[in-house]
Amino acid sequence: MTSFKLLTQKNFLPYFLVQSLGAMNDNLYKNVLLLFIAFVIPVGSSADSALLVNLAAGLFILPFFIFSGHAGWLADRYNKVNIIRRLKLLEVILMLSAAISLYFQQLTLLFILLFFMGTQSAYFGPIKYAILPQVLPKNELLGANALVEMATFVAILVGTLLAGVVMAFEQAIIFACAGIIILAVLGWLAAAQIPQLPATEEAKVMNIGQATKIAFYAASKQAIKVIFTDKKLLYCILLISWFWFLGASVLTQLPNLVKAYLSDNPAYVSILLAVFSLAVGIGSLLSNYLNKGKVKFTLVVPAAYLMAAACCGFVLTLGSGYDQVSQLLTTSALLTVLGIAGGVFIVPLYTFLQTQVSANVRAQVIAANNIFNAIFMVVSAIVAIVILAILQLSLGQYFVVLGLTTAMFVHYCMHKQYACN
Repeated sequence: MTSFKLLTQKNFLPYFLVQSLGAMNDNLYKNVLLLFIAFVIPVGSSADSALLVNLAAGLFILPFFIFSGHAGWLADRYNKVNIIRRLKLLEVILMLSAAISLYFQQLTLLFILLFFMGTQSAYFGPIKYAILPQVLPKNELLGANALVEMATFVAILVGTLLAGVVMAFEQAIIFACAGIIILAVLGWLAAAQIPQLPATEEAKVMNIGQATKIAFYAASKQAIKVIFTDKKLLYCILLISWFWFLGASVLTQLPNLVKAYLSDNPAYVSILLAVFSLAVGIGSLLSNYLNKGKVKFTLVVPAAYLMAAACCGFVLTLGSGYDQVSQLLTTSALLTVLGIAGGVFIVPLYTFLQTQVSANVRAQVIAANNIFNAIFMVVSAIVAIVILAILQLSLGQYFVVLGLTTAMFVHYCMHKQYACN
């Protein structure tokens, strides 16, 4: 079955819409807030603005450290469909509150609500992948994951660009408020259409003898403990986390790349972001086609080497002697290769994570993966500071470091992965 045929199935389409609309709304709200800080709320200095932007980024990712483990435990113990519906209803309430806060320019409340949006996303994260093996046969999982990854990156792109569009209007606040509320309501309506899991599937996740209550730290510790009992899971999660490390490293530097080598026009950042996001979507769909719907790691290492080569290629293009058009085209080409290879790389890994574990701990394993992903993304920022600010390497040299470490890290993890078989 081709990936797109899954969109005709009632057991997949509503879930697909919920996931896509949620990712879009997260990024619309987050980027509206960033633009709100920069252009609407008066701040004392550029340093204040930078501080608030970094605070916003931190507040959104912090809940993934705190709540992911508990979210996985909850999803493994209780009805996943009911949890999704309640989370989407919570999103409607949060977005209504955010709209009121935006209208009255209550920055403190907006930051608090951003944290709660991150929390809502952290609780949805484990369910996002854990529910698929319970509603689809194994031979359709790779295609389903390809669609989910494609939609996630397209939704991130659309949400980000939509924020820029609505904030450009004279009545920007009104449009922004309407946008986040409409997306939240549409997500809630889509969640209502997700069919309940069959009783036999629901019975698989009843953890008899498990504690009825568990603290956040204990839940995270328990989730991480599960993956350390199976090294194949651990190395798979490390590979997935490296993908997010690399993606965060590259995308964070796009504004600097554009300003230093292309143009003072921020529209170029949007163009390159669109190129990369669409490329990951294409690569995700291509992964299902190349692997013929089967969960295998045949293309993981070649895809990693392509990503590494694309990163190293930046050192040749980011320099003098090239006109603006040539710089833009070559940079776009490298980001296209990086994105397509990334999509081919990531989809089999996520699918393996779903199929390798039993239903009663699947969401906890995915929760542990989310914790590792968040850690790797934070580390990517620290590494960038060390290489670019402390060691003072050029941006091209920074990309070379990313490329070489990607090749070595993936080669090491896959060697360990195969050794576990």
